[in-house]
Amino acid sequence: METSVSDFAKVDVVCPECGRKACFKSTWNGGYIRRPQNEGVLTCIHCGLAKSYKLDNLKYYYAIEVGGRHLVGRTKDDFITLYNYFKENKRWEEDPDLDFPKVFYINRKELIKKAGKLLDQEV
Repeated sequence: METSVSDFAKVDVVCPECGRKACFKSTWNGGYIRRPQNEGVLTCIHCGLAKSYKLDNLKYYYAIEVGGRHLVGRTKDDFITLYNYFKENKRWEEDPDLDFPKVFYINRKELIKKAGKLLDQEV
């Protein structure tokens, strides 16, 4: 059976060696919401690191802390989507179980400021 790119999860993470953006790849964890498996391979084009790696949500490259919670995007595109969602003052109406924590809405201005700063520093 042939595998395609969509069969693999990709997450931008902080390289444990140099602290710059690296790439973590794994297979998807099945279930109601698709998530990357915790075990995968990390590669960094900046320092050359390539090794087996255990994914930790706090090591996502696109992550900000707001009100004691962490908002993370797997990739820059995912994080931009989240940034625009809050910037456009949207709310999830369909399924409360899939909504964001209330603290993100309460601290929307702080979230937008921190997310914008993270995106700007990468340009």
